[in-house]
Amino acid sequence: MATLQTLIDFYSANNRAPVKREIKGSSWLEQKYGSWNKALEAAGIALNRKYEHSEAELLASLQRFASENGASPRHADCNQTPYLFDTGTYLRKLGCKTWSQVLRKAGLEEYIELSPYRSLPDGELLAMIGKLLTDGDSTTSTYYDGNHGDLPALKTIRDRFGSWTNVLKLLHMAPNINKYSDQELISIFKTAVGHYGQVPSGAQLEAFSHIAVRQWTNRFGAYNKMLEWMGLPENAKTPKLDTQTNEELKLLYIALSKSGGYANGAPAAVVDASGDVPGSDVYALRFGSMNKLRAACGYREFKPGGLKYTETGIALQMRELYKSLGHVPSRSELKEAGLPPVSTICRYLKTSNITEWFGEKRKKCSKCGKMKLYSDYYPQHKPKKDGTYSLQAWCKKCISTSGNQYKNVTGYAKSQKNRDYMKKYRATEDAKTTQKVAAARWAKTETGKQKLSASSKLYYKTPKGQLKFARKRLAKAKKPKTKEMLIELIAELEKIIAKG
Repeated sequence: MATLQTLIDFYSANNRAPVKREIKGSSWLEQKYGSWNKALEAAGIALNRKYEHSEAELLASLQRFASENGASPRHADCNQTPYLFDTGTYLRKLGCKTWSQVLRKAGLEEYIELSPYRSLPDGELLAMIGKLLTDGDSTTSTYYDGNHGDLPALKTIRDRFGSWTNVLKLLHMAPNINKYSDQELISIFKTAVGHYGQVPSGAQLEAFSHIAVRQWTNRFGAYNKMLEWMGLPENAKTPKLDTQTNEELKLLYIALSKSGGYANGAPAAVVDASGDVPGSDVYALRFGSMNKLRAACGYREFKPGGLKYTETGIALQMRELYKSLGHVPSRSELKEAGLPPVSTICRYLKTSNITEWFGEKRKKCSKCGKMKLYSDYYPQHKPKKDGTYSLQAWCKKCISTSGNQYKNVTGYAKSQKNRDYMKKYRATEDAKTTQKVAAARWAKTETGKQKLSASSKLYYKTPKGQLKFARKRLAKAKKPKTKEMLIELIAELEKIIAKG
């Protein structure tokens, strides 16, 4: 697996930045850091310059390959031939969407030879993949990507089977098996301690063991927690600033640059990986930046061609963003606003915590588990001995939500009690108020409100209307008491009508 140390070693040997095709397992670095240039920047290596190639130059390179090899170039040929460019460069500069369009534009025949694995049944292809993983004693996609050889690329495998996890399920293999036991990893770590004469940093451990640091942290937890579990002293993130003078720091940096063969001064990644000098953050805080350190040591300034920031500019942008959002911005909000990464902001503002830089403090809510500002908590009811009030364990939102749930429960109980009472009331009062109910028939008017219909009102005031309504009620009544009272009422109304 390629690491930042791999890039640094290549740069030291060739005095230039490597391209992707020259580093085995480069896709892992590109995926981890977002792009190849960002990986180079993390290693402290000058970025690959973007040259503007003419359309004629691009087409000539393709035609040259066809005349020398008697066939049109493929994607793999672009990665293996020095004078060919990346396929993305051809597609972007020539305004094409497919490789076939690029070849047609260059006047070459389309490469129609299909991969022998395209027509291979899934079972046979899976058997080949399984043999490769078994021989390598690893089932990670990173291992396959760096060692697949003539087998299809990892992207092709994912497109065909859906995902790498699906491939492992079809092969009946457990995902992401590490070939090292806990004891083996501990033994390797102790060997690295003996090699460096001290507890190694994450970069030193990765360079020594060729095992990604995430395998250690996934197994044992955070790096310093792992050291504590092994009974070793914690690795300080940065040495104390007041232990050495500026002149001593300069001498250490010059010695490191000479021992590593860096004519223009050691890059930041080398400084961080070395255990003999303080980290690059210490130098940046003491001298202002790594370039100012190089200038103070007599080296030429390193100009990667990236964006340049100032402390005042970043501070103004941060305060404007804070004012518009109303809270401390998150990483995603900083990215959307076009601000640099958090590490860059902290370095320019000379702080280790952006929240504290804004003058705000946070506390973890024991109910929801989220870090929230002190202003999001109520004070305790009783003061402490010194007269101050500590904050409650739950935030305001959690307390409010809990109170609303209690109100909803008690409100439901009250409404249920009222509903039961009304059922009993209606059962006893229905028969007694039959005449009143009969006279209170409602109809919808043009205004949408319910008012008494004049005709219904007059009709149900007559004995015939009351008798008709009482019979309808009797047909629908279910309780015996109600039926008895309605029968008596009907008999009385019939006598009145017979007399009248």
